[in-house]
Amino acid sequence: MKQIQILTTFLLITTFQTPLLAQQDNFIEEPVDLTIQNWIHGAENCEDTIDPPIQVVQYTSTTWILRQNKCANYEAPFMYLFIGEDKALLMDTGATKDDDLFPLYKTVHQIISDWSKKKRSS
Repeated sequence: MKQIQILTTFLLITTFQTPLLAQQDNFIEEPVDLTIQNWIHGAENCEDTIDPPIQVVQYTSTTWILRQNKCANYEAPFMYLFIGEDKALLMDTGATKDDDLFPLYKTVHQIISDWSKKKRSS
């Protein structure tokens, strides 16, 4: 019987100049209903797909669920981004190293940047 090794990758993002979360009181937790969430399941022809390489779903005010497009990798792994007071944690980094095909850093950076701007303005 083959033994399967499970690897879990964690990416801790600590590049913030200022605390991300000034006041937690401003957060309203209204989680997305994942039982009705429509996930991208790939395309018949990946060369013609208009789906994004990473589907981004904001689950709560500090939690995002990302899914890699099946056209980038057949496994289409889910990734989880948690934003805290001064750090963000990305659990699992997907299954593709090619930044053009799978722009994970760019996507996560944009989520954090947008979230930080929103929190500073509230």
